Amino acid sequence: MTEAEALRAYRRDVFAALRRDPERARRLHALEAAVAEAPSIEDARRASAEIGTLLDAARRQVARREVTP
Repeated sequence: MTEAEALRAYRRDVFAALRRDPERARRLHALEAAVAEAPSIEDARRASAEIGTLLDAARRQVARREVTP
């Protein structure tokens, strides 16, 4: 597997992890809408920061699966 293929696979796995949990998927969708409709840059930054938290959790979930045989 090339480096580019590995990166695409990793991104796909993170995307899937974000959407695997229905509650997390709903929260992500709501936050994406909040960013798009934010009345201020501060509101958009707060929602974006929470999206980052969801992404971090999904990345950790993928990393645990990669380490576990």
